[in-house]
Amino acid sequence: MNTEIKIGIVEDELLIAEKIKSHLISMGYEVCEPVSNYEEAMEMIETEKPDMLLLDINLGNKKDGIHIAEKVNQKYIQT
Repeated sequence: MNTEIKIGIVEDELLIAEKIKSHLISMGYEVCEPVSNYEEAMEMIETEKPDMLLLDINLGNKKDGIHIAEKVNQKYIQT
């Protein structure tokens, strides 16, 4: 079991997000409820504190998965 690792999913296509979530749960991971945009992602990260994120690069708006990764690195990663 991998229950010590919590995974966040940011994916704007609901069917894909749910399929990823289902596979991760079947492998024993704890999975946050998938979100589909920058604002929801930042809120999920703040409240759920996932250990790992799976980010869709193209979210169909100006703030995509790359922006989320940059913000997470700035805010949470100590260098």
